[in-house]
Amino acid sequence: MKSVIALVAVAGLSAAASASPLTGLFKWEASSDGGATWSSAVTVTEGNAFKVRGVVSWTDDATPSIGFAGATFDQIDFAGATQSELSGFASLFKLQGTAETWAMYDVTGGVKIDNATNPATNRTNFGQLPQTLPGGVPNPNFLTSNPLQVFSMDMTAGAGAHNITLSGVWTRLGTPATNEFKVYTTTTGTNKKPTTEATQTSATITVLPVPAPASMALLGLGGLVAGRRRR
Repeated sequence: MKSVIALVAVAGLSAAASASPLTGLFKWEASSDGGATWSSAVTVTEGNAFKVRGVVSWTDDATPSIGFAGATFDQIDFAGATQSELSGFASLFKLQGTAETWAMYDVTGGVKIDNATNPATNRTNFGQLPQTLPGGVPNPNFLTSNPLQVFSMDMTAGAGAHNITLSGVWTRLGTPATNEFKVYTTTTGTNKKPTTEATQTSATITVLPVPAPASMALLGLGGLVAGRRRR
């Protein structure tokens, strides 16, 4: 009997030792078809609408998570964009949590979204309150999905050929400083960070100009000639 107990104990230690570390990922994505499909790179024509979003995902370690807690950036960057392209800024979606007011700012080489109160020190946060609020009140808005969309916004491609790169500047706190990506491990709000720093992937939107009328005519003529040759 003791041998069986010992074997069970060893097996338990082995499982704990081989448990995967907690990891985290913040993925920026774009869609050129109204949100039907998403990817890290899309191509749109000037004047056309497209969408951007942020999606978080994670893998658990030996302590299973309850759900996503938060991810914090110093700012959100739209390199290569202009403010007029961020047409859907007023109707952007971000995961519920601490109320914040964001604003757009022109920066070298593009536009950034940052805290409107004090962009120099305040941050942009994507997060949600715990599943159980103070006093034992259930949080009806708590989401347990993994992956989980935490940010989305509509945009309109501006004039001329150019690229827009969407990314964020992590906020790093603590000693040693690590980025602020957290998951809840209890319903009441206990949370933790990934074993190593969470990773982030950017999204690129390639904007193409509308073909000039002469180019369109040549394309049509080319198609006509090709059609005659097939006959």
